[in-house]
Amino acid sequence: DIPEWRIERHVRCRCGESGFDNSPRFDGGPEADAVDFGGFLAHDYACLAEIFARLGDAGREGLCRAQAQRIAAAVERDLWCESERFYLDRRLDGSFIPVKASSGFVPLLAGIPSRARARALADHLTNPKTFGSVVPIPSVALDAGTFSKDMWRGPMWLNLNYIAWVGLRRYELYDEAARLREITLDRVRRW
Repeated sequence: DIPEWRIERHVRCRCGESGFDNSPRFDGGPEADAVDFGGFLAHDYACLAEIFARLGDAGREGLCRAQAQRIAAAVERDLWCESERFYLDRRLDGSFIPVKASSGFVPLLAGIPSRARARALADHLTNPKTFGSVVPIPSVALDAGTFSKDMWRGPMWLNLNYIAWVGLRRYELYDEAARLREITLDRVRRW
């Protein structure tokens, strides 16, 4: 039910298909259920359902809503790691890939998390051990053990901050969204 990115062998770009090129999420090599791909796909189906609703095509609207709900339920059920209070990729053998990455915020965009889980994700944004960095949101949590200044192994990517901001607002976490927006824009202006 959850899509996987194709993992490549090139050490500097293991998963260019995902856009997270050299993320330590892919260092293990084999395919894994991908939290960002699942979140994006659920969101895409929900958007298609809205388009078909406006076009008056109830049949296609229903199919797209069912797909969105099926994928969202699988992400919520299978990719939430309770011990980390975060969404993680999961190997096909069922084990989690122990890398908290900015991809774990994508389910907010699709409205996947319960309110409690959305709150737990928001709490990571101010946790100085995970994503509460001077330049939010680092592409990999500060405690990942692989954090560096190299591309998807640490630096902030504006598109993921925007996705998290939209998701926080979806859950009416307006103060958290405003804080993320303010700090992000300040850092962009500064650097």
